[in-house]
Amino acid sequence: MKPTKSRLLYVHSSSDLWGSDRCLCHMLERVDRDKYEPSVILPWPGPLSQRIESLGIRVRYPPCMSIIRRFRNPVHYATYFAKLALELAWLIALLKRERVAIVHVNTSSLMGPLLAARLCRIPVICHVREIRTRPRLVGCALATTINFLADHVIAISSAVARYMSEAWVKPRSLEIIHDGLDTSSRNGSVDPHALLRDIPADHPVVSVIGRITYLKGVHVFVTAAREILRRLPNTHFLIVGTGDTEDARQYERELRQEVQTSGLSHRVLFTGFVPDVDAILSKTDVLVLPSVYPEGFGMVAIEAMSAGKPVIATAHGGPRDIIREGREGFLVAPNDPMQLAQRISLLIENPQLRAEMGRRARRRVASRFHICETMTSLHKTYQKVVV
Repeated sequence: MKPTKSRLLYVHSSSDLWGSDRCLCHMLERVDRDKYEPSVILPWPGPLSQRIESLGIRVRYPPCMSIIRRFRNPVHYATYFAKLALELAWLIALLKRERVAIVHVNTSSLMGPLLAARLCRIPVICHVREIRTRPRLVGCALATTINFLADHVIAISSAVARYMSEAWVKPRSLEIIHDGLDTSSRNGSVDPHALLRDIPADHPVVSVIGRITYLKGVHVFVTAAREILRRLPNTHFLIVGTGDTEDARQYERELRQEVQTSGLSHRVLFTGFVPDVDAILSKTDVLVLPSVYPEGFGMVAIEAMSAGKPVIATAHGGPRDIIREGREGFLVAPNDPMQLAQRISLLIENPQLRAEMGRRARRRVASRFHICETMTSLHKTYQKVVV
């Protein structure tokens, strides 16, 4: 008689295709379908839900989802708790009806699934991908709540593990599982994005890829670009992504205006959101992660490294697990456009150094950040929490 599969429910706070969204796709592609029957809850339909459904996995949407964001006034708090109550009732009914065995919450931005699983006495894992340092009191309270509710906490980097360990309540169980890639599928040639085909082959390209927000430090990248273009005028700078909140969209508008008034628009290109990261990386010579606050990990860094590209990132958060200074790229001080410009210029002016770093980067991802390693650890965790 065939053994019964355990029902595994993933809950995620976005339907886009940014780093954490792509990580969820990688996990769902490799989850053991002989042992587990996965399904997913997302806040609304979008590009991510389409990819998940193409895997033959069911996606559902609650009537509302209480996602933790930066609340600016009491109305936002009231709205959050009203949504939380409605979401909680819906989730509890679903968990009981579907007889879910494990709840895997793929973010620290959702309290509803953690509460619902705890009330239903179902094992719950919180996959923490964020480091919330500002305001510090709120970040500590959030980490404490997660540690209190979750049976097991997965941190995607050493920096995230430290953040969770410094909460007022320690996690019951904590481990570091780095995100991974299927490197075997990333070695072929890729056509560059249509917007980039007119860039001459001998002109270097430097890219930043991700949400356009102040936290990501795109303004630092623009300032560094202005400095570099004084000496290396044939360099092209790509800003790949969009703002996903009103504050972020205003920030993007200000950046675009700055680029326009500085006369840099012929060299600093805003591409908008591009779902195929490989199409950008195929044209990129150097990838930059200029975040002013710590990144939880930096999925795009290992994607670039897997494509044989050196990476320059700020020296805090997850990138410190990924990049070894001077080997696969460089680690620079946060919010220091002059140091960033210096390191970018060094790589632009030294093609041999870029190539050497790129080769080391590809080897490091294959040996340390392969999706098989990620899923082996994850399957062991599932077996541990369900016992």
